Amino acid sequence: MRCKLFSIVFFISPLSAISSPNTQWLQHSWVSVYERPDQNSKIIGHWVINTELEMLGEKETETAKKDAWCHVKTKNNEIGYLDCSAILPQKVSEAKDPMMRFWMTPTLSNWIEAGFFLESQLSENIRNLELEDLKSRRYPVPEFDAMKLHMSNWVAVEFKTIPVIMSNEQIFKNEMTPANDFDISGQSKLLQPHTAKTSLFKKETDIQFSTNTNIENIAVVNDAKLKAQVTKAGYVKAYRNSNSFIGFWDVAEVAVELSKTVSYHSVAANGLLGVMQGKKFQLTFEENESCGSAPTGLIPADAKALKDYPAISEPLIEFYLALPLLLKKVSVVKRSKTIVYPSLQNNESEKTVTVQYEIDLNQDGIPDLVIQQGQLVKEDGLYPWNTTYVNINGVWYIGTHFEEPECT
Repeated sequence: MRCKLFSIVFFISPLSAISSPNTQWLQHSWVSVYERPDQNSKIIGHWVINTELEMLGEKETETAKKDAWCHVKTKNNEIGYLDCSAILPQKVSEAKDPMMRFWMTPTLSNWIEAGFFLESQLSENIRNLELEDLKSRRYPVPEFDAMKLHMSNWVAVEFKTIPVIMSNEQIFKNEMTPANDFDISGQSKLLQPHTAKTSLFKKETDIQFSTNTNIENIAVVNDAKLKAQVTKAGYVKAYRNSNSFIGFWDVAEVAVELSKTVSYHSVAANGLLGVMQGKKFQLTFEENESCGSAPTGLIPADAKALKDYPAISEPLIEFYLALPLLLKKVSVVKRSKTIVYPSLQNNESEKTVTVQYEIDLNQDGIPDLVIQQGQLVKEDGLYPWNTTYVNINGVWYIGTHFEEPECT
């Protein structure tokens, strides 16, 4: 069975430079290349989008073009024939098709996105077949298999920046808005009365939080590459009246290894600092149906605690740095404020305490992290929330935010 995909949509940049009149670029994600200008001849390979090509043998090429064939050579001196409609004198600058996007930027996140894209192409009939015997019927897709092979080698990563929510002057005020007015876009006011100054972190890639990141962002912290190996095939979890797919296409678990170790830090409320190091991760793609719990952080599967650092059983915050902090105890200042809420019932008021921790990681008197914890009042109940801010070069960024719904 072949998986039929939608037509490919792409955009060509008018500013793309042409190396020479003889230079062309592949415009599709997975192009069959033949030994001769004949579809019955041997396929010598598949080339990917934005492969730079040199046109060969003007006379021979012109003759082949009559039959829509072009004779081309890559920078690696690979030579073959392909469909002339697959090439143009400009590079593709942006693609909406996830399969194309992977080959333009082969990263772990783009690979996962391509797998979900294949899932979306299944017909209703195929989906129903998967439910008949509760077994997976994921058919091989050669292009996706090639992606697996590519990811099993060391690949570069793509960092997605943390958005700046507000300037430090806007964030830090002498009072704090009640927690029920808390806005993830950054409208909250912290208890801390002074503005931030540049301290430990100079750029966004200096730190990544374990609960609001991905493997690629963690790799960027230590300027590392990664490789990913499939360790478990995908499958279908089916119910009587509905079904949900676990994994991306036919992948359920992936072992990821970084080319360098990264340092996993844990800070306790009393300021004790623990550090573990590792570079291997095990990713599973099962649905999280838990309720009332904080998001699970990414921790190396091979993490080992560094000698002489204390063990932290109940961390206040966890994050990644390229190298271990030298201090084994950091400064943690705790502040609190009582907030009065209008009651959700009986017109009575309710009180809750919003707590803030200011963490100075290098003991220079300037907070590097600020954690706020409180409760958000909604019509269906109280939602405990936790927000972390990080001081990057004197500007406050939002690092993590989560709410814990009340489970009943």
